[in-house]
Amino acid sequence: MSALNPRKVLCLTLAASGALVALSACGSTREPQTYKPRYLGDAANANLNELALRAVSVLTPPDGEAYLAGADATLVFTIANQGGTEDELLSIRTAGARSVVLNDSARLAGAASVSPPVRAARGAALKIPAYGAADSATALLVGLAEPLRAGNYLTVTFVFRNSGTKDVDVPVEVGNSPAPRSNVEPSKEPAPE
Repeated sequence: MSALNPRKVLCLTLAASGALVALSACGSTREPQTYKPRYLGDAANANLNELALRAVSVLTPPDGEAYLAGADATLVFTIANQGGTEDELLSIRTAGARSVVLNDSARLAGAASVSPPVRAARGAALKIPAYGAADSATALLVGLAEPLRAGNYLTVTFVFRNSGTKDVDVPVEVGNSPAPRSNVEPSKEPAPE
């Protein structure tokens, strides 16, 4: 058996190290083309300049499963203004509904207890005070374009007077109770032993 040449050992070590670095670099970017970040909770958060959109979601469908095409759905959100200048939410839009109507800031106790929304006057905007917040705000998504299931996402665009626009992928809340199941009768035959 012959002794390994130190030069060959060094070359092999360097080649193996280079291969490891090259292989470990595959997919090391933070956002590859196939990756789309999504918050897996029941609400989305987003930032736009000094504004912080928090707890943005579509309330759980009444049956716990899905809104039908043409149905209305309630969008809930909070906007905090971390800057020294007042701003206004002028409108909300989405391709997923025929129109969106801003509502008053009624407090919500839960999806089942939401009273019919009070519609804001046409052209009215939601004011976000400097160093303040518009909390528990709602909007009505009127005439959904297609069925929207609990757990699905809907892209919603918020339009502000000073800060511009922000697209947010908004989840449809999944309710606290399990979704209804089909009425399958359990087998009456004894289980094999």
